[in-house]
Amino acid sequence: MVLLKQGTAECPLVVILDSLDQLDTSHNGRSLTWLPASLPPHCKVIVSSLPEEKYEAFPALNVRVLSIRQLVYSYKGKTM
Repeated sequence: MVLLKQGTAECPLVVILDSLDQLDTSHNGRSLTWLPASLPPHCKVIVSSLPEEKYEAFPALNVRVLSIRQLVYSYKGKTM
């Protein structure tokens, strides 16, 4: 939690966690209980996961879900 408190209005902190769907089920990795329930001011967490994976913890985390279609190589250089 100490690092999460380092964000400021002038320099917000953004933590990006990619591929939550690839977390191991052992040690409650997919339960997401290791994520803090609330974040300090000026701190945001962005996570990614395959759309098929559902996490029971998402509703409790006060999250905004943004679904993005899969990027493929043919989109390279094109604005979405």
